[in-house]
Parts: sequence; C-alpha cells; structure tokens
Amino acid sequence: MEGAQIAREKRESAAPPVADPVDLSCIQSPAMMAKARRIIQAITSGKSPYTAFRGKRLTSNRSIISVPLNNDYRILFRELPGGEKKPIKACTHETYNTKKPK
Repeated sequence: MEGAQIAREKRESAAPPVADPVDLSCIQSPAMMAKARRIIQAITSGKSPYTAFRGKRLTSNRSIISVPLNNDYRILFRELPGGEKKPIKACTHETYNTKKPK
C-alpha cells in the first residue's frame, strides 16, 4: 500500500509535460523528441540558422523549410514575412515524401 502511495506522489510531483509548438507524437524515441525540441527552439529563437541542421527549402514552396532529425523524421517550418520561422509539422520521412505541405 505504501509503495503505491509513494509512486502516486512521485507522479504528481513530477514536472508537467512540455508543451510543444507542434505535435511530436509521430516520433517514438525520447532522444529524438529531445533533439526535435532543441532544433525547434534554436531555429525559432534565431540562435541558429536552419542550415546549421542541414535544413533546406522546398523547391515547390520556398517558404517551407525541411529540417531532418535523422533518416526517419523531419520537422517542417514556415518562414513568415519578416523572416520568423514557425514550426508547422513533425513527420516521418515516409509521410514527408508522399505529402508535402502547400
């Protein structure tokens, strides 16, 4: 009984989940989620250019920027007027190859 109560107290006192600017549920690995959060933070804050993460603009829509997390995942950003980058989607590479945003 005490063990269950201690476990419940630990869960309640744990830090609240991080509010991500985009849905990262397609990313299964906690390490990849952390990497995605670091990249999103660096690009949206302007600390690092998207090219530092091997990001490229789409040829079909130059305002969309694709940044690879690894061979399996990508984060898509939209460049707003004024140069601000806003994350719009995290997706698998397979999804990215079949449905590019407009």
